[in-house]
Amino acid sequence: MTVSKKGKRKIVVEGRTYYWYVKEGEEWTDLELTVILEERLFLHRSFGYAMQMRLPKPITPEKVRQEILKELEYNRQRKILSALPDAEAPDGWQRIADLPEPCPYGIGLDDREDMLLAVYYPQKGELPFGSAWVRLYSLEDCREIASEVVSIRSFSNRDTSCLGIGPLAGKRIPFAGWSQSGLLIRNPDGDLLYQPPFSPKDIYFQPSGQNCLDPAPYDGCYRLWHGTYPHQRFGFAASGRRFVLVRDQVITVWGKLI
Repeated sequence: MTVSKKGKRKIVVEGRTYYWYVKEGEEWTDLELTVILEERLFLHRSFGYAMQMRLPKPITPEKVRQEILKELEYNRQRKILSALPDAEAPDGWQRIADLPEPCPYGIGLDDREDMLLAVYYPQKGELPFGSAWVRLYSLEDCREIASEVVSIRSFSNRDTSCLGIGPLAGKRIPFAGWSQSGLLIRNPDGDLLYQPPFSPKDIYFQPSGQNCLDPAPYDGCYRLWHGTYPHQRFGFAASGRRFVLVRDQVITVWGKLI
């Protein structure tokens, strides 16, 4: 996409010339920064605090420089990650279950036992208005051990914990919705579930002692999922020998081989 440089401000970063401009966004408290390199769009950022009803800070040339350097680093990291292979399961792990959830909203993982709480909003007319299904699974054998219909108000996208059901009734457990997560992304062995900040649709597995962003030869780093939307609904169970990822209308469970 070719973008005109007319009327744009000029800035030089690491010997290259960029052009930039700022305009108001869709919300009156938002500012949008656009940077052009060689007549093509280089980056687009939105800055604002509409929810807090505060005006954003002015975007200065130094702020533009920082954003350009950040994007250059992101581009370097994208190139490294693009070389990683996709895998159904990392080395030493196996995919043990796909739990069908029609419209999974969020998941909770107990911090003491390998139990999964799955929350989904029903299809139109399936449940009373304002209700959601909650199911509790044992991750040892992926067997459903409890289910309840609860008020949607019991779960907030801003919360990182929720109330359990069944044997976890009355207990608050770590929870992950669309954009917030209280789940563990690193297990006691040092394995990591990695979501790049510049590519929130991708989830990578990084084994202990390795680094997905190290340009040296990789050993056991894989991309597990490339979705259609960003989300935070993934994490390790309490033992660290199970991990869970919401994938479209399925919650997938992996287990570590003995």
